[in-house]
Amino acid sequence: MKTTIPSFFFLFLQKNMLSTGDVQGFLRRLETLLRVIKYPGYVDYNGLSTGDASAFLPILSFTLISFSPPLAEQLTVTGLELTCKTDLRFTDTLYKVLRDVFNYKPILTKQQFLQRGFSQRKISVMCDVINLVLQKHNQLMKSPEVEERLSALEAQIKSHPGLHRLSILEKRIEELESQRNTDKEDLMDRVERITDMLRSTSCLLKNTESATTPCK
Repeated sequence: MKTTIPSFFFLFLQKNMLSTGDVQGFLRRLETLLRVIKYPGYVDYNGLSTGDASAFLPILSFTLISFSPPLAEQLTVTGLELTCKTDLRFTDTLYKVLRDVFNYKPILTKQQFLQRGFSQRKISVMCDVINLVLQKHNQLMKSPEVEERLSALEAQIKSHPGLHRLSILEKRIEELESQRNTDKEDLMDRVERITDMLRSTSCLLKNTESATTPCK
């Protein structure tokens, strides 16, 4: 007589019997990201491996509240405050943040996230969240930083003549080119002005040999 195994049994296996190698691979990926954000807290690797929500929530809380003050301020201003909440309310707000701020839909429902299990999927979601926060943090920090650097560059170019001006230009342009995540489209006008200054400097250098020759 042929025995039929109930379908729910396979669902149970999928939820609770993930390969140790797969989970360990995701944990290594998470560990790398935790070093990037310099997570200072205790990491409950056993809880992460079994899908215990209490092991995930402190890391998510640090990532969204403490790691990036500009992002935390933005969330507060938009009414998505994450501090001083129960696990249920924190998770509810977390999912709103992922949907409204990051346009990201987790592969688990809120109920599944708070249940024990689904460890691999939970680790995957948490890695995604950390990456999204890193990208947003860089956006919030990089734009003012680049703007400030360009303003300082323009001021320095105007205040130094001749060869010294050219030396500053070469050094600062190299620094700007080495910056990552710079939105070139937004900075096009500023770069064009700097290019004009470079041309002007070239003319000044040529005129050092003949002060009476007009610059065209």
